[in-house]
Amino acid sequence: MGVFEFLPGFGIFLIIVGIIIGIWLILHVESAYEFSFRNAFIAIIALSLCLGFGIEFLMIFY
Repeated sequence: MGVFEFLPGFGIFLIIVGIIIGIWLILHVESAYEFSFRNAFIAIIALSLCLGFGIEFLMIFY
């Protein structure tokens, strides 16, 4: 068991978290009566980071 064997699983976890953040972002934008630009901006940054690092971990360590 090497130290890098958990990273593909962590990549899959980050992709799942990114999908959940994306669904939350869609629901947040659709409920425009409580729209907050700051929350949407944070969600877009988190979505990009989670999906980007998740795919990168899968490509490098799988």
